[in-house]
Amino acid sequence: MKKPHNYFTFLICFFFLNFSAQNKEWNPKEIQEKYDSIVEQEHNDENFNSIKYLHTASQKIHYEKGILKTSLYLTNEYISRNNYNQALDFNSSAEKLALKNNDNESLFAVHNNKSRIYAAQGLESECIKQNFLSLKKAESITNNDIRNYFESVAYQNIATNYSIYEKPQDSMIILHERKHC
Repeated sequence: MKKPHNYFTFLICFFFLNFSAQNKEWNPKEIQEKYDSIVEQEHNDENFNSIKYLHTASQKIHYEKGILKTSLYLTNEYISRNNYNQALDFNSSAEKLALKNNDNESLFAVHNNKSRIYAAQGLESECIKQNFLSLKKAESITNNDIRNYFESVAYQNIATNYSIYEKPQDSMIILHERKHC
């Protein structure tokens, strides 16, 4: 008879420990550390839910960097799940914070995400427009390594989208002319 009593005690303790952990107010350092550990792992439902929790925790303490990073992560997750409305909502939140903080790396990601969403929906002109905006933001990044990497991603996306939309073979010449006009 002691076993059911011990089991019941265990359940009550587990419930209160779990409840108190969920209602814990996180600080920015804890959010950043947890975020960094999650993004290094594979994308799965458990990590997706953890990022949503970190997003809420960041909002509770008005931690803008945490809101921005989790918004971008959630945007990518929702794009991969073909939930473009949710993706646009989180991307819009990220864009506001990135603009407020003049964060060109995040603005690159925002425009790149918009391009992916518009491409998936077949909105050719909006997709290409966002590709060029992401390229413009990439060119504004001061760190050479990051700038070069983001520029290469932007050019790759432009070339891919031109091929998807069956643009002429000389699309890179057109790109060069558009960029330097």
